[in-house]
Amino acid sequence: MSRNQVQEEHPTGSVGDTSLARILRIAYPTIITMMSFNIMQFADRTFLAHYKLAHFTAAMPAGIYSFAIFSLFFGITQYVSVLVSQYYGANQRQQCAKATWQGMYFAIFFGLLLIALTPILIQLFDHVQVPTPPGGQTSESFVDSATILA
Repeated sequence: MSRNQVQEEHPTGSVGDTSLARILRIAYPTIITMMSFNIMQFADRTFLAHYKLAHFTAAMPAGIYSFAIFSLFFGITQYVSVLVSQYYGANQRQQCAKATWQGMYFAIFFGLLLIALTPILIQLFDHVQVPTPPGGQTSESFVDSATILA
């Protein structure tokens, strides 16, 4: 098979083409998702800084906690897109559907796991004595808020 035939079958370039532009074209949905989460965190903290500085300082640990949980589950569930892409490229449409549903089951499981772990996380934050701003959230409402964000 000549190089021209490969380029006709693969419009983004040959199979061995690993240019930065091709990698960015493939990875941009993940990059945009992670950027949007960080922009949202920045905007939330900006609004809180204008409201009360104590709430702004309490938002930092909540943001880190929710980002850590979000990144863990998001990273694991990204395997679904890899599997679907592989099956789609191999023209195995039935396997695409199976991988997608397994990803959905996985996401539901992690959501329920996170809800179940919320009481333990509340005790953990009480134990490490997360500072409560004056008139601010207790560790229970802090964990509830961060869990909902994640």
